[in-house]
Amino acid sequence: SRRQARTTAPIAEAVSEALAEVGDSQDAQARALHAFVHDTIPSGRSRNNDATAILLTKQGPRFVLYVAMLEAAGIPYRYALCANTREAFDMGPRPLFLGEDRYDMPAVFVEPNDGEAFWVFADEPRHAPIGTMPSSRAGAAALLLDGDHFELIRLPGHTGTLPGFSAMGKLTLGSDGKAKVDASMTIEGSQGLMAADQIRQIDTNRRSLVARNIASQFLQGWTVDSADLAPLDEGRPLGANLTATKRGAAQQLDHELALTLPLPKLQ
Repeated sequence: SRRQARTTAPIAEAVSEALAEVGDSQDAQARALHAFVHDTIPSGRSRNNDATAILLTKQGPRFVLYVAMLEAAGIPYRYALCANTREAFDMGPRPLFLGEDRYDMPAVFVEPNDGEAFWVFADEPRHAPIGTMPSSRAGAAALLLDGDHFELIRLPGHTGTLPGFSAMGKLTLGSDGKAKVDASMTIEGSQGLMAADQIRQIDTNRRSLVARNIASQFLQGWTVDSADLAPLDEGRPLGANLTATKRGAAQQLDHELALTLPLPKLQ
């Protein structure tokens, strides 16, 4: 709400600090404030929804602080309430009446006077590129608020890296048919950024268990010999380095050797 995002002296001071060397471009200012919020607030875990408290304690919803800083900087934006996912991805019960959709994802549509407008959602992962549109939300219905009125719209298409995973590595096949794979894999898109943000919050000793769980899901049916997380650099999606083996991975078919690819099952 605007009350949560109201401008206070600490907010105004933070805006001045963030924009000290940015210039008059509203587009550049909106991007600089976005970077400032993501750099300054490492943890989004807090029940506190007051922008000033979030700034001072450096924890809480980054979205609320970003909206307050937009307000203080005079950068135009409009509130919106969006469906969390578009209909094709919504596995929940369907509404009883036509038009009775659930709009429970807060967002803002930022409209700088010298740049392209973009969306920012309340659940945006830390250090996600500005304007990132999750693939499952692209095309979802949204209520774009304007004072006491609203406009029913459709969100634009997906931006950024496609969801899923990528992997690169080496597979070695022994004379006994035993296969060994050494690979590095990455969870792509917003899901990978969000997962990395969550892993940064847990104890270092538990991260090795997370790496093995990822490897076990990625290489179902294989024996995981070793697994560790890739460096959790800011703005980098979650990844893991792994080594796994499997006996009987190769089968003789006529004069050819068939090898089952180590890919996770699609759900």
